[in-house]
Amino acid sequence: MKPLHLRRIRNRPILLGWCSVAFGVLLLASWLAGPIRPLWDGLDHWFFKVTNASLGLHPLWDGLWAVSNNRLFDLVAGLGMTGVFLFSGRSSTPPAWPNLLVRALIGALLGLLAQGLIHQYLELRRESPTLQIDGSQRLTQLVNWIRTKDASRGSYPGDHGLVLFTLTLYGWRFLQPWARWAGAGGAVLFTLPRLMSGAHWLTDILCGSIPGALIMVGLYDGLGLAGPIDRRIVPVLGEWIRGLTPARLRRWLDHPPQPQGRAA
Repeated sequence: MKPLHLRRIRNRPILLGWCSVAFGVLLLASWLAGPIRPLWDGLDHWFFKVTNASLGLHPLWDGLWAVSNNRLFDLVAGLGMTGVFLFSGRSSTPPAWPNLLVRALIGALLGLLAQGLIHQYLELRRESPTLQIDGSQRLTQLVNWIRTKDASRGSYPGDHGLVLFTLTLYGWRFLQPWARWAGAGGAVLFTLPRLMSGAHWLTDILCGSIPGALIMVGLYDGLGLAGPIDRRIVPVLGEWIRGLTPARLRRWLDHPPQPQGRAA
């Protein structure tokens, strides 16, 4: 029989997983049918009023949000989040970048799975604020030199935010401390354009994307899926990624710069 303290360590991710599920469910319920729903609605309208009023004042400001709402900008978000995992693995001792790239893939797949399940089983149709509030500033009318997105007839939950926050929450246990906060900051930063354009309500993220991420990652850990995948799948795929990486790039990733010692 394993010592009690070892069993507690082994069961900790499972316990934390179910706590994550419970918190996600409570947050979602507070918006769906809770007594504080009027507060959420008030926050939604206040945030949209402030952000939408900032549009139409300067072409550079409008152009910034128009570009960041273009579909190609999604590649920037994907590369940025992948870079967080990659450089976190490169800076670890020993370097673990192949395994962290696998974890980035797993986190993204969990986010896409959560997105599919929500759209399949949660029959909630919500239009974005630009379609509901008369007189809204529209990026598509302010900027005509690039295709951008400023409206959605199915804004809940924020799909981009759901994938990004799921990836961040999943990677929290594996990333270096600096990378955890870089990932969280990236999730906020890359979700912000959809809010600034009015394609999503603020609660599409706070009460949609984030609870979805909490529940999905919580179920992954709470059901005990993390252990077998970490032991059997992550190392195999990590070695496969290492083998496919060009030798020069692999040597660079395996030998991060060492901190210089103090001068005598």
